[in-house]
Amino acid sequence: MLLQRKLSHVFFMTIVSILLAFFIVIHWYSVPLINKEVFESERNASRLVLNNVYELADKMHLTLEDYQAQTITGHKKRMQAVVDLSADYIEHSLFRAEQLGISRSIALSQVFSSLRDFDYDQTGYVWVANKDAFMLSHPDPTYHQTDASALKDVTGTLIIAEVIKQVSKQGDGFHQYFWQPMGQSQALEKISYVKYFPQWDVFIGTGVYLNDIDAEVELKRRKLLAELRQNMREIEIAKTGYLFIFDQQGDMLVHPNANIEQTNALSLKNPLTGQSILENLMAISDTGKELEYRWDRPDDPNNYSYNKLSQVRYLEQAGWYICSSVYVDELQSSGRLLSERIITIGLIALCVAIILAFIFSYWITQPITSLAKAAQAISEGDLTASHESAAKRKDELGVLSHAFDNMVGRLRDNIETLDLKVESRTKTLAKTNEQLQLAVEESQQAQQQLTQAQRMNAVGQLAGGLAHDFNNLLTIILGNLTAAQQRFIDNDELQKRLSPAIRASRRGSELTSRLLIFSRRQSLVPQWVNIIDLINDTVTLVKGSLPRSVKVAVQLKELELYAYIDSGQFENCLINMILNAKDAQPHGGLITIKLTQENILELSDFDEPVPAGEYLCLAISDQGCGFSKENISKVFEPFFTTKESNRGAGLGLSMVFGFVKQSQGFIRASNNAIGGACLTILLPVIKRSPESFDVTSNDNFISLGAFKNKLVLLVEDDQDVRQVVREQLISFGFNVIEASDSDEAILLIETIKGLYAMVSDISMPGQLNGFELAQLFTSKVNSQTIVLMSGYAYDEGEDVQLNRFPLLQKPFAADELLAALCSQAKEST
Repeated sequence: MLLQRKLSHVFFMTIVSILLAFFIVIHWYSVPLINKEVFESERNASRLVLNNVYELADKMHLTLEDYQAQTITGHKKRMQAVVDLSADYIEHSLFRAEQLGISRSIALSQVFSSLRDFDYDQTGYVWVANKDAFMLSHPDPTYHQTDASALKDVTGTLIIAEVIKQVSKQGDGFHQYFWQPMGQSQALEKISYVKYFPQWDVFIGTGVYLNDIDAEVELKRRKLLAELRQNMREIEIAKTGYLFIFDQQGDMLVHPNANIEQTNALSLKNPLTGQSILENLMAISDTGKELEYRWDRPDDPNNYSYNKLSQVRYLEQAGWYICSSVYVDELQSSGRLLSERIITIGLIALCVAIILAFIFSYWITQPITSLAKAAQAISEGDLTASHESAAKRKDELGVLSHAFDNMVGRLRDNIETLDLKVESRTKTLAKTNEQLQLAVEESQQAQQQLTQAQRMNAVGQLAGGLAHDFNNLLTIILGNLTAAQQRFIDNDELQKRLSPAIRASRRGSELTSRLLIFSRRQSLVPQWVNIIDLINDTVTLVKGSLPRSVKVAVQLKELELYAYIDSGQFENCLINMILNAKDAQPHGGLITIKLTQENILELSDFDEPVPAGEYLCLAISDQGCGFSKENISKVFEPFFTTKESNRGAGLGLSMVFGFVKQSQGFIRASNNAIGGACLTILLPVIKRSPESFDVTSNDNFISLGAFKNKLVLLVEDDQDVRQVVREQLISFGFNVIEASDSDEAILLIETIKGLYAMVSDISMPGQLNGFELAQLFTSKVNSQTIVLMSGYAYDEGEDVQLNRFPLLQKPFAADELLAALCSQAKEST
């Protein structure tokens, strides 16, 4: 038998042992970890669902409080309107009585009797009394035409007399007291509005019972609770997990089990401890702990032997405990299932590997055994021994067998040729050795390339972090060097040493710019572009990638329209929208691109209200199926897509939205009346030619005398950078006040009068960044002279946004700062 052969036995057992050891190590290392991680993942999912429902309930409670306040306010306004309406009715009735010749006293008596029949809502009515608290009109016969000056509430306090006294002193207003409703024996708390009318010398009042307001609020609360109950019933945790809510008294407000919901559940005990489950849940609320207890299953009722885990959050405003409940077995089931599948796959792979190892060992050892027998025969002097069956193989062993046969034949035919054959084989082995050496060298070279790529990636990450701080240092160095160069201009020896240092600093600035590019910290680079030409070029570029069934129609009426935007990012946005339109009509259709200039008064159907002004309106529409009602409000959300999972990540329109907002524009998604979707973008119209914004143009400089004794605000958190820029501003003639963060700058802007300009860093401590601080400055100070500084094109961590003020890249020289200030000062004038 095969396994009796020593070589095949050892070979087979070695392979099987390696496979078994590998399988055991994989199982020991991965399966427990997988079970643990999957279990934690399921628990975290349960916690996340609980937190979401908690937030929903919190918002519902806030909504209920707002509704209660609105209800009280509404009733108060209604009472005021009722009193004013009653006064109008009295005045109108007296006017008609005068025309008919009826005396004033008789007319008033008739009017007061008529007001008794006036009611509104369910319990609202109007009453009239004079200064002596005599009730001239009241729908209740008990009080009508009676002296109410001695009427007191349940606390013994005068009611009508006290109200009339307060109104006489303070004027009309709202008063709260206890009053007995008609047809009831118990006095209820009531809010009344009373107003004095001197032309008739009467007090007119009306009121509402707080019970009625509470009933409205309770009805609203029940509706909101019903909505919350419906939402919670649609939530599933694991397979049969659920959420439930109970209050401090143990009343189960929301529970999927109809036998438990709307009952007091304090009596439900934990079979493990015999304690009340709800009391235990109250004790661990908002502690991050979980309660484990025994419960039955839907498929095994009344058998309380299954472990469950519950987490609980306490909503203090409503007095609610919101809990999650999930079976431990279900949390572990996914991990067990995954582990079982891994074990099953591993066992199948092990069996297949053992079978293949058996076949492979036979396939390897059989020709070796044949060769061994032939070699044994030849060693005994039998040069006629051969093994032609092994030589028929086409692999390495076949080659070896064939070579062995040739060797024996040549030895038999001519033993003298043995040295020649040995030499030939030696050369063959040397060549093989050379090839192996070359393969090793190529492998080492590939490893070096991989190491270099990893190192370059690490350098790229490091470069972005160094650039900002290095630019601040260069700003200090370059600022002091240029200041020294200007101050000691007559010192030739010093000038010889300063000039190379300044050039080296500028060279350092160029290096940091390259580092930023190298590290791929891309930012918007806004410039004045002819948007007509940009659209035409982009459409020409993208047409080649569209199928023949999709056509593009461009409708551009103007020849020149300028926008201050990043042309590359605008081109990416346009391509995104065109390709989205193409995907929306897979069977072909027409994509229409329309650009117009419109004077808009006000629009509210965009992503936010559009203020009045002139805008460039870019609309891209298709002939597809359009947006559904469910999706039209989500199209700009990140990762939201209606495409198949392998056709889009849902980031295209999110990028378009972000670019439009950074460009101070507005966007809208809508459906065409004749079918298809339409994306509309509004961008501000350019009022001046692009040349007027060139901060380096000599035409933008104004006389330095214009800055004499002007007050400028310098905002910079780095003390050394702030000192350099302060000296530069003083050399221009400015008076400088400083702030080390945006909070200090806000205080200075709001308190100091006569500010002329502001020079500010973009990234700094405080509640505002440089962009936001510039907007605050323009709104508080009647000046547009603002210059922003930054170590990046835009600082890391900030929202990239288009800016209408010059932005100086650190480091910069004094003349660059002066050019920026002059350009802004000229525009302001």
